Amino acid sequence: MYWDEIINENAVAYQKGRTELEGQGFVIQAVIVDGRRYLKSVFADFPIQMCHFHQIAIITRYLTRKPKLEAGKELRKIILSLIKSNEKEFTNLLNNWFEKWEEFLKEKTVNPETDKWFYTHK
Repeated sequence: MYWDEIINENAVAYQKGRTELEGQGFVIQAVIVDGRRYLKSVFADFPIQMCHFHQIAIITRYLTRKPKLEAGKELRKIILSLIKSNEKEFTNLLNNWFEKWEEFLKEKTVNPETDKWFYTHK
């Protein structure tokens, strides 16, 4: 379909690919992206979904593969269920998790040296 060797991924490179594919007669119906924000500008006129692998990888970066707290363990299970669920099921699981852990997530800690607060559970 299309192949190009590029040094840096950017919107111009993706626009070139889109133009080439459409010039060959391909009709783009939707786009799955890896999370790069600039892709939304190139494909703004199509439904866009972030790749499940990249969604899980981004969350894992913050959550770790082995969360210590119960809230983190539950959230990890929900995140890993992403590939086996549909949007409605996943949204329900996530909303229920937020509701269950709402007070926990609001907990704040005050730095005694600066008197500034931060959320206890990032």
